[in-house]
Amino acid sequence: MSEKLKKEGIASQIVQHGEVARHKDITIEFFGHNHAVIHSSIPLIENVGFFIAGRFFYPGDDFTNPNRPVDILALPVQGPWLKISESIDYALALKPKICFPIHDGIMKSSRVTNTIPSRILTEHGIHFEVLDLDKRYEF
Repeated sequence: MSEKLKKEGIASQIVQHGEVARHKDITIEFFGHNHAVIHSSIPLIENVGFFIAGRFFYPGDDFTNPNRPVDILALPVQGPWLKISESIDYALALKPKICFPIHDGIMKSSRVTNTIPSRILTEHGIHFEVLDLDKRYEF
């Protein structure tokens, strides 16, 4: 990703869990290691959450606990790696003063919701059919 940004003339910095950066007078701390498991057949990729100015936590694609008070939480509410009960439990565990939903775009698009099961199931000889509400099917 860093190379793609560099090609576009966009400055970037690769960060890891435990690192701290400063931009002007704002401190940004980085938490987490891996993206949450989507399925055992999909290799894990890196995921780092951002804790900005000691108040706002964006966990990315995992339920990393920064083990410190969170005032504002960007709460993942939808994704191929979670269910809503986990999101609610995560918010209850962190106890932010306020949270707002992120990763909710998937609710508006079935691309990820249908692509991942289709790819995995097809590899195992199982046909995955996305049904249209206005169409009649015979099985």
